[in-house]
Amino acid sequence: MRLARLWAAMASLFLAAGVAYPTLPLYMSARGLSSVEIGAVTSASALASTVSAILLGLYSDSTGRREALQAAVCAALAGLVPIYSLASGFGWFLLLHHSAFMSLGGAAMSLSGAVAMDYIAERRGARFGALRTSGAVGWVVGSLAGGYLVERAGYQTAFAASSLAYAAATLLYGLGARRARRTAAGRVALTPLGWSPVLLLAAVFVASVSNPAYYTFTPLYIVQELGGSELEASLAFAVTPFAEFLAMVALGALSDRVGRFKVLAACFLAFPLR
Repeated sequence: MRLARLWAAMASLFLAAGVAYPTLPLYMSARGLSSVEIGAVTSASALASTVSAILLGLYSDSTGRREALQAAVCAALAGLVPIYSLASGFGWFLLLHHSAFMSLGGAAMSLSGAVAMDYIAERRGARFGALRTSGAVGWVVGSLAGGYLVERAGYQTAFAASSLAYAAATLLYGLGARRARRTAAGRVALTPLGWSPVLLLAAVFVASVSNPAYYTFTPLYIVQELGGSELEASLAFAVTPFAEFLAMVALGALSDRVGRFKVLAACFLAFPLR
């Protein structure tokens, strides 16, 4: 029952992100920002996300109230997204809305995995992979809904839909936030040795360089260079999670048998091809 609630919470979180993330670069372009300015806003938000994820992660470890913190972050996101309809100009996006939204959005994604691990003590790769399929479902629905709403009803309606999905995630995470929880991770040996932490951080850094560019400039490329519509740009994001359904379960189970690092290395090798 708890994992079913977490599945729904994660689906709501990714649905909200699926509506907002592909839509925001197009919205910034429509509000007059150049590609360089959009890239600068994205870079600033990525840095803010790094700081907030570390601080919120440390706070959640010290208090043990990870779900309460996740619910609070989702509630803040639900309130921030509609403000985008008021934003205009580079300064607004850089200093206020985009950086604030993305810093919390990145932290929410990280915390969602940490919350899930609080409930999973055995076969963690396979069980988390199965749970993470909820994110693929939410992203497919959200990205399709975002493109459709932008074309039919405008950006403000899409932002309102994203806000409602964040509110649903707030409620679902809040249901499990009534008490501090001893984490499952605390009962599992998680002590990499030697150069492993350095290699892991380097790999995550490389992935973090490519992901913001992918999410920011792919919709702009589809609309501005290929002449596609907002719905077609969203469709491009909607089809990608279908590969996750098999990958999350299969690779999660494989990581239980051969180790996380080997599976991570294989995944990162696919980034240049991507």
